[in-house]
Amino acid sequence: MQFSLEDKLLPLQDSRRATFNARLAPTIPSDRFLGIRTPDLKVIAKSLDAEQKEAFLTSLPHAYVEEDIIHIQLLNEYKNIDKARRALLAFLPFIQSWYQTDGLTFPRLSTDELLELAQSFLERPESYARRLGMIWIMKRAPKLDSITANTWLEKALAAAGDEREIQLAKAWLLCEFMIWKPGLAMTALSSKELDPTLIRMAIGKCVDSRRIDELTKQTLRQLRRQLS
Repeated sequence: MQFSLEDKLLPLQDSRRATFNARLAPTIPSDRFLGIRTPDLKVIAKSLDAEQKEAFLTSLPHAYVEEDIIHIQLLNEYKNIDKARRALLAFLPFIQSWYQTDGLTFPRLSTDELLELAQSFLERPESYARRLGMIWIMKRAPKLDSITANTWLEKALAAAGDEREIQLAKAWLLCEFMIWKPGLAMTALSSKELDPTLIRMAIGKCVDSRRIDELTKQTLRQLRRQLS
């Protein structure tokens, strides 16, 4: 029997916020958005008992994007990599946008476990699976020693796909590395192996970041001019 949260969600819907959120994720049908605030979704997720969580996670597909967000919040509670993998693979066919991937970080898995998962997802055919792999590397690799972090950066940048979501994920990844491992990021951006369009996208993100110092931004702007 399909487990539904409609009785909890529908009273909280906000049509103006739904319209705004739908514009952020045009690959998802706009009628799937209710416009519910994330804090309210977290409250709903926490209100579910173990049996309800299990029923909800196996009730796919969900009618509303907000249900997908709750689904992601529940996946983030997993502490076991095998259970996390199985649950995510069941949800993966229903991912239509970055809106449904970028909050899925499995914070309770160890770094080794999450990077193991990232390795397998980088090799999957689904573009959003590869985006997830890049996000996980972005979250954990900068905390590793430089040699290991660089290995994971290279794996992420070598991931197949010229889809916009993939290129944006790579640009975001490079920006995060510029914050935590600037030497590695600068070397990657100076490489002739990267697509110039990707380099420009990454530099644009870095220049817009408030966490990167002005001197580094000047160097990046110079690098961007050299591409022209």
